[in-house]
Amino acid sequence: MNHKSPPNRIEVEARALKTALQGLSKIVSRRPSLPVLGTLRVEAPNNGSGQVSLTATDLDVWFTIRIPAEIQPPQTTGDPFLVSLSRIKDIVKVARPKQVIDLAELRADDREGKSGNLQLKNFPSPPAVSSRIKPVELDEPAQENLLQAMLCSSKDETRYVLRGVYLDPENEQLAATDGRHLACFGAPYLESGALKKPVILPAHKLWSWRGLRAIGPVSETWKFRVGYPKSSTASSSKKAPVFRLDGPHWTFSGKCIEGNYPNFAQVIPSPDQFQTRLEFNPADLGAIAQAISQLPGKQIQNHPIGLRISDETVGVLYRETESDSYQEIGIPFRRKSGPDLSISINREYFLKALRFGFHRMDLGDPISPVKFSNGKQGLMIVMPLRNEVPDQVPQQVAKIRGVYPESNPPAKPTSTPPKIMNKRSGNRNGNERQQPPHPTKPRNRSASSADTPKTDPIDQASHQVTEIKEALKHALSCLGDLSTTLKMLRQQQRSTDRDMRTVRSTLRSLTKIDF
Repeated sequence: MNHKSPPNRIEVEARALKTALQGLSKIVSRRPSLPVLGTLRVEAPNNGSGQVSLTATDLDVWFTIRIPAEIQPPQTTGDPFLVSLSRIKDIVKVARPKQVIDLAELRADDREGKSGNLQLKNFPSPPAVSSRIKPVELDEPAQENLLQAMLCSSKDETRYVLRGVYLDPENEQLAATDGRHLACFGAPYLESGALKKPVILPAHKLWSWRGLRAIGPVSETWKFRVGYPKSSTASSSKKAPVFRLDGPHWTFSGKCIEGNYPNFAQVIPSPDQFQTRLEFNPADLGAIAQAISQLPGKQIQNHPIGLRISDETVGVLYRETESDSYQEIGIPFRRKSGPDLSISINREYFLKALRFGFHRMDLGDPISPVKFSNGKQGLMIVMPLRNEVPDQVPQQVAKIRGVYPESNPPAKPTSTPPKIMNKRSGNRNGNERQQPPHPTKPRNRSASSADTPKTDPIDQASHQVTEIKEALKHALSCLGDLSTTLKMLRQQQRSTDRDMRTVRSTLRSLTKIDF
């Protein structure tokens, strides 16, 4: 039987609610422009699913997630209501994982209509997309490609059209770019649905939430639908289409981006423009990415690193600051063909390509676009940097098999670089074993000059630079202490001045008294 009265209790576990709030918090702003945008819409549908729906919006997108709930009395439905997101987050933060929370007790909307801020009617409704539209079904690889493309979209608010992923059913591909790097994937599944025109799916923080793929079976497909304005009037023809993406236990909807996407195909070089090809072992991509991510120099503009590619070695050049000299570390690779080449590239884009699984790298010259691919229907184009890569590096932190030359041990770097062999990784079953670096023996100051090895001038200079840096740090620390002391003295002086003014005022008042 279907009762019209609202449910008395909607009980959910704190563990499930906490997972849901991680995704809903991606939608709600920390400082919402309207009070109602800081709330969640709670609805307990009477469909026997034993679930409750929580919806959040920022007026551009809507996100609904469904979690298990026990509704009392059973088979009860009623009007939706609002709950404060900040309040429910505070409760979940201190709750035990299996603790039961009653959402009905947290109702925050004004049922009597005394306040116009938190009434249910003021909560924006999501755009309507008919469920009768034939959906585009996204399997696991298609989901991964979509999420990877979102990471390549622009973050610049002035480039509105580039702040999303371009879905092109005619050419069966999806792409995203920020003007400096481009990701493009084949999408033959786009023609299977009712998507007839290209659309731009907006980027959002929610796409980075791992719960999109963690909630529910991974093997389940996502269903993507696009709705277009029904009326053919001039005013409605300018309206952007709306999208709806349904996952196993969630729904993501909103407005598509209006505008013409740039012709990104013209920046993809033809195969005859590449001269050098470098291939990595797919099993080594994770280790290479981890090693490069730990290199110093992330604070330099454009995050540059140098790649020096030869038949025997592939070296990654880096430095901590622009005034420092380059250091080099070797990385493993499978094979290389074509002439030797040195190029400067943004490390963030290089890491992104490795994490996407692109193990093939095609290069033309130091100023032409670099192509990353994996032999399938996916590629990334990265524009190189115009930083000059030196032909020789005086200080090499790692050489082949990680062995340092005994006559020239490396200076102690400011940041410990990762150790990774750069021998060709094609033969992993050989008898060659990686040797540890030779430790540098401590220098005995009392020994004779004949027993003391000659010091390399570069090592001396590096040691002096390190000492100067330590002296500057100490000086800055002393200056900070002095500044703190001066501030305290100034506060004491101001307090003394106030006391003196009070005493003077009291003395003046006493002089006016007649005895």
